[in-house]
Amino acid sequence: MTRCTWGTANTSPPLALVDVRSMFVSVERVLDPTLRDRAVIVLSHNDGCAVARSDEAKALGVQMGDPWFQLRDKPHLTALVAESSNYEEYGAFSSRFHETVATISATTETYSVDEAFVGLPRADPAVAAETLQARVRQWTGLPTAAGIGPTKVLALRCSASWQRMRHFFCPTAVPRRVRTQPSPRAQIERSESHGGAARFQNLRRGRRLPPQPPRPGASAPLHHLAHPALSPAREM
Repeated sequence: MTRCTWGTANTSPPLALVDVRSMFVSVERVLDPTLRDRAVIVLSHNDGCAVARSDEAKALGVQMGDPWFQLRDKPHLTALVAESSNYEEYGAFSSRFHETVATISATTETYSVDEAFVGLPRADPAVAAETLQARVRQWTGLPTAAGIGPTKVLALRCSASWQRMRHFFCPTAVPRRVRTQPSPRAQIERSESHGGAARFQNLRRGRRLPPQPPRPGASAPLHHLAHPALSPAREM
Protein backbone atom coordinates (compact mmCIF):
# COMPACT_ATOMS: atom_id res chain seq x y z
CA MET A 1 0.00 0.00 0.00
CA THR A 2 1.30 3.42 -0.96
CA ARG A 3 2.06 5.75 1.95
CA CYS A 4 2.35 9.51 1.69
CA THR A 5 2.43 12.30 4.27
CA TRP A 6 0.91 15.58 3.16
CA GLY A 7 3.71 18.06 3.87
CA THR A 8 3.20 21.22 5.88
CA ALA A 9 4.29 23.22 2.81
CA ASN A 10 0.91 22.38 1.27
CA THR A 11 -1.53 24.84 2.81
CA SER A 12 -4.48 23.31 0.96
CA PRO A 13 -5.91 19.98 2.15
CA PRO A 14 -5.39 17.02 -0.20
CA LEU A 15 -8.03 16.53 -2.85
CA ALA A 16 -8.48 13.42 -4.98
CA LEU A 17 -10.13 12.97 -8.35
CA VAL A 18 -11.54 9.44 -8.34
CA ASP A 19 -12.25 8.18 -11.84
CA VAL A 20 -13.95 4.96 -12.95
CA ARG A 21 -11.75 3.27 -15.52
CA SER A 22 -13.55 2.93 -18.87
CA MET A 23 -16.94 3.36 -17.22
CA PHE A 24 -19.15 1.80 -19.88
CA VAL A 25 -16.83 -1.17 -20.41
CA SER A 26 -16.45 -1.70 -16.66
CA VAL A 27 -20.23 -1.82 -16.24
CA GLU A 28 -20.54 -4.37 -19.04
CA ARG A 29 -17.89 -6.51 -17.32
CA VAL A 30 -19.77 -6.38 -14.02
CA LEU A 31 -22.92 -7.52 -15.79
CA ASP A 32 -21.03 -10.17 -17.79
CA PRO A 33 -17.83 -11.41 -16.04
CA THR A 34 -16.82 -13.40 -19.15
CA LEU A 35 -15.77 -10.08 -20.71
CA ARG A 36 -12.92 -9.58 -18.25
CA ASP A 37 -9.41 -9.56 -19.74
CA ARG A 38 -10.90 -9.41 -23.24
CA ALA A 39 -10.81 -6.64 -25.83
CA VAL A 40 -14.19 -4.91 -25.43
CA ILE A 41 -15.75 -1.78 -26.88
CA VAL A 42 -19.13 -0.19 -26.29
CA LEU A 43 -20.94 1.21 -29.31
CA SER A 44 -23.00 4.36 -29.68
CA HIS A 45 -26.70 4.50 -30.54
CA ASN A 46 -27.63 2.10 -33.35
CA ASP A 47 -24.20 0.46 -32.94
CA GLY A 48 -22.55 3.18 -34.95
CA CYS A 49 -19.07 3.74 -33.52
CA ALA A 50 -16.88 3.01 -30.50
CA VAL A 51 -17.58 5.30 -27.53
CA ALA A 52 -15.72 3.29 -24.85
CA ARG A 53 -12.72 0.94 -25.04
CA SER A 54 -11.04 -1.48 -22.69
CA ASP A 55 -7.27 -1.36 -22.27
CA GLU A 56 -7.03 -4.51 -24.37
CA ALA A 57 -8.99 -2.86 -27.19
CA LYS A 58 -6.74 0.19 -27.03
CA ALA A 59 -3.71 -2.10 -27.34
CA LEU A 60 -5.19 -3.43 -30.60
CA GLY A 61 -5.27 0.09 -32.02
CA VAL A 62 -9.00 0.78 -31.68
CA GLN A 63 -9.63 4.52 -31.57
CA MET A 64 -12.53 6.47 -30.11
CA GLY A 65 -15.15 7.04 -32.77
CA ASP A 66 -14.02 4.20 -35.05
CA PRO A 67 -17.06 2.98 -37.03
CA TRP A 68 -18.09 -0.56 -36.14
CA PHE A 69 -18.67 -1.55 -39.77
CA GLN A 70 -14.95 -0.95 -40.36
CA LEU A 71 -13.69 -2.62 -37.19
CA ARG A 72 -15.63 -5.85 -37.64
CA ASP A 73 -13.99 -6.52 -41.02
CA LYS A 74 -10.37 -6.16 -39.85
CA PRO A 75 -8.59 -9.55 -39.54
CA HIS A 76 -6.57 -8.61 -36.45
CA LEU A 77 -9.74 -7.62 -34.57
CA THR A 78 -11.54 -10.95 -34.73
CA ALA A 79 -11.31 -11.26 -30.92
CA LEU A 80 -12.81 -7.81 -30.37
CA VAL A 81 -16.15 -7.89 -28.54
CA ALA A 82 -18.64 -5.10 -29.26
CA GLU A 83 -21.48 -4.36 -26.84
CA SER A 84 -24.48 -2.16 -27.51
CA SER A 85 -24.76 0.79 -25.16
CA ASN A 86 -27.13 0.54 -22.20
CA TYR A 87 -27.42 4.02 -20.73
CA GLU A 88 -30.04 3.03 -18.17
CA GLU A 89 -27.57 0.64 -16.52
CA TYR A 90 -24.72 3.16 -16.81
CA GLY A 91 -26.83 5.73 -15.00
CA ALA A 92 -27.67 3.26 -12.23
CA PHE A 93 -24.00 2.35 -11.72
CA SER A 94 -23.05 6.03 -11.76
CA SER A 95 -25.47 6.68 -8.90
CA ARG A 96 -24.03 3.75 -6.94
CA PHE A 97 -20.51 5.01 -7.52
CA HIS A 98 -21.24 8.51 -6.22
CA GLU A 99 -23.26 7.17 -3.28
CA THR A 100 -20.36 4.88 -2.32
CA VAL A 101 -17.84 7.72 -2.53
CA ALA A 102 -20.03 9.81 -0.21
CA THR A 103 -19.84 7.11 2.50
CA ILE A 104 -16.06 7.62 2.81
CA SER A 105 -15.73 11.40 2.79
CA ALA A 106 -18.08 14.19 3.81
CA THR A 107 -16.45 16.45 1.21
CA THR A 108 -17.38 15.19 -2.24
CA GLU A 109 -18.34 16.85 -5.50
CA THR A 110 -19.66 15.17 -8.64
CA TYR A 111 -17.43 16.05 -11.59
CA SER A 112 -19.05 13.78 -14.19
CA VAL A 113 -20.96 10.52 -14.38
CA ASP A 114 -17.78 8.56 -13.60
CA GLU A 115 -15.63 11.11 -11.72
CA ALA A 116 -15.80 12.72 -8.30
CA PHE A 117 -13.63 15.09 -6.30
CA VAL A 118 -13.08 13.82 -2.76
CA GLY A 119 -11.53 15.58 0.23
CA LEU A 120 -8.88 13.48 1.99
CA PRO A 121 -7.19 13.68 5.41
CA ARG A 122 -3.69 15.14 5.64
CA ALA A 123 -2.39 12.01 7.36
CA ASP A 124 -1.72 9.41 4.65
CA PRO A 125 -4.09 10.68 1.93
CA ALA A 126 -2.97 7.85 -0.36
CA VAL A 127 -4.12 5.24 2.15
CA ALA A 128 -7.49 7.00 2.40
CA ALA A 129 -7.79 7.06 -1.39
CA GLU A 130 -6.96 3.36 -1.67
CA THR A 131 -9.52 2.57 1.02
CA LEU A 132 -12.11 4.48 -0.96
CA GLN A 133 -11.19 2.67 -4.16
CA ALA A 134 -11.38 -0.71 -2.45
CA ARG A 135 -14.87 0.08 -1.19
CA VAL A 136 -16.02 1.21 -4.64
CA ARG A 137 -14.67 -2.03 -6.12
CA GLN A 138 -16.33 -4.13 -3.40
CA TRP A 139 -19.73 -2.42 -3.46
CA THR A 140 -20.08 -1.72 -7.18
CA GLY A 141 -17.50 -3.91 -8.93
CA LEU A 142 -16.05 -0.88 -10.73
CA PRO A 143 -12.25 -0.35 -10.97
CA THR A 144 -11.05 3.17 -10.31
CA ALA A 145 -7.95 5.35 -10.42
CA ALA A 146 -7.21 8.43 -8.34
CA GLY A 147 -5.00 11.49 -8.70
CA ILE A 148 -4.21 13.56 -5.61
CA GLY A 149 -3.29 17.25 -5.50
CA PRO A 150 -3.84 20.46 -3.52
CA THR A 151 -6.35 21.80 -6.09
CA LYS A 152 -8.90 20.37 -8.48
CA VAL A 153 -6.78 21.30 -11.48
CA LEU A 154 -3.69 19.56 -10.14
CA ALA A 155 -5.66 16.50 -9.01
CA LEU A 156 -7.12 16.24 -12.51
CA ARG A 157 -3.69 16.70 -14.07
CA CYS A 158 -2.18 14.08 -11.78
CA SER A 159 -4.91 11.59 -12.65
CA ALA A 160 -4.43 12.15 -16.39
CA SER A 161 -0.63 11.81 -16.13
CA TRP A 162 -0.95 8.63 -14.12
CA GLN A 163 -3.21 7.01 -16.67
CA ARG A 164 -0.66 7.75 -19.41
CA MET A 165 2.20 6.24 -17.37
CA ARG A 166 0.39 3.03 -16.41
CA HIS A 167 -1.43 1.12 -19.11
CA PHE A 168 -3.52 -1.06 -16.80
CA PHE A 169 -5.31 -0.32 -13.52
CA CYS A 170 -3.19 1.30 -10.81
CA PRO A 171 -4.48 2.39 -7.41
CA THR A 172 -3.34 5.93 -6.66
CA ALA A 173 -1.13 8.66 -8.05
CA VAL A 174 0.55 10.74 -5.35
CA PRO A 175 3.38 13.27 -5.69
CA ARG A 176 6.15 11.64 -3.64
CA ARG A 177 8.31 14.74 -3.20
CA VAL A 178 6.62 18.08 -2.97
CA ARG A 179 9.54 20.52 -2.65
CA THR A 180 12.55 18.56 -3.91
CA GLN A 181 11.29 18.59 -7.49
CA PRO A 182 9.43 21.17 -9.60
CA SER A 183 5.86 21.56 -8.42
CA PRO A 184 3.02 20.23 -10.62
CA ARG A 185 1.95 23.84 -11.17
CA ALA A 186 5.41 24.73 -12.50
CA GLN A 187 5.41 21.64 -14.70
CA ILE A 188 2.05 22.65 -16.15
CA GLU A 189 3.28 26.17 -16.86
CA ARG A 190 6.42 24.89 -18.62
CA SER A 191 4.69 22.10 -20.52
CA GLU A 192 4.64 22.75 -24.24
CA SER A 193 1.54 20.60 -24.55
CA HIS A 194 -0.43 22.75 -22.12
CA GLY A 195 -2.30 25.29 -24.21
CA GLY A 196 -1.46 28.89 -23.49
CA ALA A 197 1.28 28.08 -20.94
CA ALA A 198 3.73 30.67 -22.28
CA ARG A 199 0.96 33.27 -22.44
CA PHE A 200 -0.03 32.48 -18.84
CA GLN A 201 3.57 32.90 -17.65
CA ASN A 202 3.85 36.27 -19.40
CA LEU A 203 0.64 37.48 -17.80
CA ARG A 204 1.82 36.42 -14.36
CA ARG A 205 5.00 38.41 -14.88
CA GLY A 206 3.02 41.47 -15.94
CA ARG A 207 4.10 41.22 -19.55
CA ARG A 208 1.93 41.64 -22.61
CA LEU A 209 2.33 39.72 -25.80
CA PRO A 210 2.65 41.90 -28.89
CA PRO A 211 -0.73 42.58 -30.50
CA GLN A 212 -1.51 40.36 -33.43
CA PRO A 213 -3.26 41.71 -36.52
CA PRO A 214 -6.85 40.50 -36.81
CA ARG A 215 -7.61 37.87 -39.36
CA PRO A 216 -9.29 39.14 -42.53
CA GLY A 217 -12.99 39.35 -41.99
CA ALA A 218 -12.81 38.77 -38.20
CA SER A 219 -14.69 41.11 -35.91
CA ALA A 220 -13.06 42.79 -32.91
CA PRO A 221 -14.70 40.51 -30.30
CA LEU A 222 -13.58 37.41 -32.16
CA HIS A 223 -10.11 38.89 -32.45
CA HIS A 224 -9.91 39.29 -28.67
CA LEU A 225 -11.20 35.77 -28.16
CA ALA A 226 -8.55 34.46 -30.52
CA HIS A 227 -5.84 36.28 -28.51
CA PRO A 228 -6.68 35.96 -24.78
CA ALA A 229 -3.37 37.66 -23.86
CA LEU A 230 -4.90 40.95 -24.99
CA SER A 231 -7.66 40.64 -22.38
CA PRO A 232 -7.25 41.01 -18.57
CA ALA A 233 -5.82 37.88 -16.93
CA ARG A 234 -8.18 35.84 -14.82
CA GLU A 235 -7.49 33.30 -12.10
CA MET A 236 -6.98 29.80 -13.48
